[in-house]
Amino acid sequence: MPALKSTLFGFLLLLLITSASDAQLRFGVILDEEQTESLSASDLNNFSSNGINLISPSGLVSTSLITDTLRVMPSLPFSYLTPGSRMLRENAANQIIRSFRTHYYESGSFSTESIITGLHPDLRSSRVRSFYENVRSSFAGENLYIITDMVDVLPDGFTAIAYAGISAEQTSGTGDIMLLSSHRNPNGVRAYYDEIKAAAVSGFSTLLIRYDDYIWLTEQDEFGSEMLYAFSNQLAGSATVPLPALQPETPSIRLDVIILLLLWLSFSIHFRFNPNYNRSVIRYFASYSFMVEDILRRHIIMGGSALVVFVQISVLWGLVLSSAFTGLFGTAGHEAFGYHYSFIPGTWGVFAIGAVAGTLFNAVGLIWLMSTCFRQDIFSMASTFFLWPMHIGFVLATILVTVAVLMPGSIIIVVLCFVFLLLNYVAFYLASSALGSEPTLSPAIHFLTAPALYTFVTVLLGYLVYTYTDLFNVLMLSFRLS
Repeated sequence: MPALKSTLFGFLLLLLITSASDAQLRFGVILDEEQTESLSASDLNNFSSNGINLISPSGLVSTSLITDTLRVMPSLPFSYLTPGSRMLRENAANQIIRSFRTHYYESGSFSTESIITGLHPDLRSSRVRSFYENVRSSFAGENLYIITDMVDVLPDGFTAIAYAGISAEQTSGTGDIMLLSSHRNPNGVRAYYDEIKAAAVSGFSTLLIRYDDYIWLTEQDEFGSEMLYAFSNQLAGSATVPLPALQPETPSIRLDVIILLLLWLSFSIHFRFNPNYNRSVIRYFASYSFMVEDILRRHIIMGGSALVVFVQISVLWGLVLSSAFTGLFGTAGHEAFGYHYSFIPGTWGVFAIGAVAGTLFNAVGLIWLMSTCFRQDIFSMASTFFLWPMHIGFVLATILVTVAVLMPGSIIIVVLCFVFLLLNYVAFYLASSALGSEPTLSPAIHFLTAPALYTFVTVLLGYLVYTYTDLFNVLMLSFRLS
């Protein structure tokens, strides 16, 4: 590292690896299928000059590109496999296995001794484990790796590759290879430095990095490539590793916190400047029976306010879902969910889906209630009975967002989501009960057409989603990875 660069960027840190005086780290780049197809000879030369010793292509690399300086460790393109993954349903995986077997092992053109067979599969699924038994038989005699933290259920014949985003510790079943996290931020180079240093101390000898992260790292004023080179070639004894100056971190703005504040602001304005709404909310929770009687007698009509509350409750659905998504799933969990549902644009997309689901749920509930009682003021009456108990959702959402910010990954988030969903069902049953006291209705018929049928339909819908989609499996895998 030139002295000028030291002067411009600050200081040099000494990495002392006393426990491995003769050790040497190897770095490898994982390429997805598209990156593998576009791989060129100049890319491979850049790899070598930047301290990369290994490439892990997820496709078929031309033999003309491979040199003796780079080791090839093929990577089967099986990411986040679940029991319902399309790759397993359509039997496409077997075709990929055959092509990899023929290209890398039977052709005799490559000197490969290991293969990565998947990224974070759901190894607790019997179907996925059965699939990996077929993989083992297809590559008999080879060193088989899986990038996973589920070491306790690792199939026989496989070795785990640790992922730094989950755990950087070597355990029984974990080999000496680790996949680095993604740190594309102002202090990313320092984060990679700390991660690589911790990996070396823990005993890992080969560190993998995704191609996009590798490109980002090598573009950081040469610090990234200098660091990889220093670690891979000067680890014996002490290595002088250059680091850029520490950058001030900009506080991240959370979507759920902003939406929560806007919701409370809208509630405060509505509560402050609409006396009828103000009194109705207080009376609903302070004297429920008298409130019901006044609504049935048309003493209270809340049409306009009901529309405002309807929109607020729909937004609350989006807030609860997006806050739970952010609080429950870590980096690896978000990657798994995004892989299966790439059409959902992150947290904003989850919020939008939650808001739409809330709108549909509330609309169906209102229409259902209105269809059981024909009165001129039925919209105002049904809306007030159905939506007013959901004001408790403001408090639940506030607690949920607080827990998601201060205690990410806590089971309390799941409990609060369940309570919020239960609140919406209780609100429907309370509204149905209140409407059932209308003198023109038959209580028995009303019970069969409203609460009983509504319960049956919603339970049936949940059963169909659980049985015929992979949503539950994807959510569980994402949660386990967090």
